[in-house]
Amino acid sequence: MVKLVKGRDKIKKFSSTRLQTSSVTMSEQVPKKYRMLVADEIAEQKQKEEERRDDEEQFRIIFEDSPISLWQEDFSGVKRYIDSLRGSGIKDFRGYFENHPEDVCHCAEIVKVLLVNKATLDMYEAGNKEAFFGNLEKVFSEDSYDLFREQLITIAEGRKIFEGEGTNKTLKGQKKYIRLKWSVAPGCEETLSKVMISIIDISDFKRSEDRLRKHHNELELQVKERTKKLRAAIKVKTQNEKKLSNYKLSLEKVNRQLLETNRALAVLARNIDKEKEDLEKKIYKIVSSKIMPIVKELKEDKFLRKCQADLELLAAYLNNLIYSFTNFHEIDIFLTDQEMRVAVMVKNGLTGPKIANLLNISLNTVKTHRKNIRKKLKIQNSKVNLASFLKSKF
Repeated sequence: MVKLVKGRDKIKKFSSTRLQTSSVTMSEQVPKKYRMLVADEIAEQKQKEEERRDDEEQFRIIFEDSPISLWQEDFSGVKRYIDSLRGSGIKDFRGYFENHPEDVCHCAEIVKVLLVNKATLDMYEAGNKEAFFGNLEKVFSEDSYDLFREQLITIAEGRKIFEGEGTNKTLKGQKKYIRLKWSVAPGCEETLSKVMISIIDISDFKRSEDRLRKHHNELELQVKERTKKLRAAIKVKTQNEKKLSNYKLSLEKVNRQLLETNRALAVLARNIDKEKEDLEKKIYKIVSSKIMPIVKELKEDKFLRKCQADLELLAAYLNNLIYSFTNFHEIDIFLTDQEMRVAVMVKNGLTGPKIANLLNISLNTVKTHRKNIRKKLKIQNSKVNLASFLKSKF
């Protein structure tokens, strides 16, 4: 290989001197061994040229027939401009380009679009490449400069690959959401004279994403509204529970007051019954033992015969007054005080539980008193109604 290289150098040297100044054929002037080297060199160059053409054809086919939008661009002018900015002392390129949008526009103008494929024409609604290249300014929208600014920052930071999302417009003005991948071709890292760009249309994805986001926001709004309603309902429920608790406390207080009142009434009723019983006895005793004998004597007094009618009327009135007490006295002599109380309440129509409550005794005790009253009054027969019997007696 070393000899081959030396031989080639000699051929070049020989060719640059003698062959250029002589009209004699190579076969006559060049030694045989050098002629063989030249033939090999020519064959090798032809093979490389054919391989290069094959590679270019294969690249062209792949490039043109790719379903993805492919671009080949020349960013060498942009590279030189950014280097000039760096030379002037600019270090924070992000801050610089954000504050100088006019420089972003200038860089966009000096980018050279070298090639685009069929998918690009279809994506941007261009009838042919002439129409596309003639209307490139229509592709950029206001939002497109944000994505392009990130490409400039990538170049300024020395990176060779960039990916980002943004928007473009078709030649008919339709907005497109795109995902762009930007990469420097091998061998062009210093000049950026060849940069490959692939663009994917993500408009459908963005629209779906927007619909999902809108649906998500609507759901969040519904959740907030329902949460608000739920909190309001919980607040009302808490207030109602508090009111019910207060009502319950009030009812318990009223119940306690009613119980105390019932107890007081029961005591008062027992006292009234006893006072009534004592008064009836006193009246009966006074009328029967004091007044009636006097009336009887007055009736028998011959000096008062003129007043006999009046005395009979008075006796009738007195008899009517003590009539209800006569049988009462007959019953009273057989019954105890408590049994008399029970008898009076039964006569007045009170039930067993009511009697027990008023006398502060058990229901069984009331039943026992009723049984004793029947026995003492000799009406053990269950068919005889005790209340009716007592009403007939007093």
